[in-house]
Amino acid sequence: KGKTRKMKDSGVEWIGEIPEDWEIVKIKNVYKNPKEIVGNKVNLFKRLSLTLRGVIKRPKEDAKGLQPERFEGYQILKKGQLVFKLIDLENINTSRVGLSPYVGLVSPAYIILDNEKASKYGYYFFLSMWHRQIFNQLGGDGVRSSIGPKDLLNFPYVLASYDEQQKIANFLDEKV
Repeated sequence: KGKTRKMKDSGVEWIGEIPEDWEIVKIKNVYKNPKEIVGNKVNLFKRLSLTLRGVIKRPKEDAKGLQPERFEGYQILKKGQLVFKLIDLENINTSRVGLSPYVGLVSPAYIILDNEKASKYGYYFFLSMWHRQIFNQLGGDGVRSSIGPKDLLNFPYVLASYDEQQKIANFLDEKV
């Protein structure tokens, strides 16, 4: 305690200074982007939805919001994976990122990132991006601006040691 860490400029405006031993990498260096379409196994899974309250279970017959005719094109989200809704970025009152406590089906428009070791820290990192409206700035100027998986995977990510990531996530779990 009390000793100040040596900091360095991250080189990314919206990230600012970071501890000297941390690095900036591309998200794709840390996470995989699985897209496992459910197909004919649709009845084995519950439907999930990313909301402002996080990832929740939702009945397949729930009529709120846009409704698919069928769920065969939906993708499988697994417990511990991060899920992103990076469409219609000008709408600042919608959720953008969740950490799934369940296995289930999500819209094919969602982006899934997978790295069990990094997910909890990553969730807070991406949540902070959302709260500061960073996604909105990175999504281009279209009326329905969005960010696709390729763009997301190339964004900068602050990489601390896994040990430190765990400590940060645990600290935030207690505070949030």
